[in-house]
Amino acid sequence: MVGTRQNRSACLPRAHTVLCDVPTFHPPHLCHIPASKIIANQHATRFLDSLKTYLSSLNISFAPCTFDTFHLFSHLVFCLSSILEVSNAKLTNIVRASPPCPRRGRCPPEAAHLNFALVRCPDSNSYTEGTAIEGLHVVQVCAIFTLPDYIPLYTKIQGPLAYVEWMTPFHTKDRASGLYIVSRSTQMHQRHDDVILVANIVHSCHLIPEFGHAVDPNWTADTVGTLCSWFFVNAYIDVHTFSLLSMNRRNCI
Repeated sequence: MVGTRQNRSACLPRAHTVLCDVPTFHPPHLCHIPASKIIANQHATRFLDSLKTYLSSLNISFAPCTFDTFHLFSHLVFCLSSILEVSNAKLTNIVRASPPCPRRGRCPPEAAHLNFALVRCPDSNSYTEGTAIEGLHVVQVCAIFTLPDYIPLYTKIQGPLAYVEWMTPFHTKDRASGLYIVSRSTQMHQRHDDVILVANIVHSCHLIPEFGHAVDPNWTADTVGTLCSWFFVNAYIDVHTFSLLSMNRRNCI
């Protein structure tokens, strides 16, 4: 998607039907993280610009800088709708946006876990109009955070925020598998990103890279999301996702 840059978060609807369990405290290693570290470690290239745009949409005049610090969350836990095919003991869904972990003792270092997710989006999409996925969009969640209390009027913001990078809308399906195909969304030749309320995130989303005839040797778990051009939206990752994407069942997430 190419065009003039605009802020979708200003008109995103609140997701009242989704129950999200946000951790009640921040582990010490996720407290007071400078913006410069978030940008470097969590692929949040335009974090400051997107946050400034979001604050401006709320009439908050504040220009965040690289030395401003934020409390991070490593994950969100969602309570899924009860459906006949799934036990009520398995109705949790997790979206991770955890920074990389250094080596600790015998434990090897871990790359950042930046999950893809489905969010509610105000953009119209004639291809999904009237279907179960109407109003849903795929994003990569790069950071989940709260604002420092020295930002003016920060109490106007209801709940934690997420820095996300948008994927292209649901439109094209692969003929062989029937899976939706998405790629990185861009505006003005840059990745299209935003800061949104976590209340608009509704479910995790698993993407399968389009490998082609040979796997790129430069792809790793940490880089494939950046280097791969096209992805298949995996409808088979769990029953709720299958019900939504393949069975067109409403109210299953």
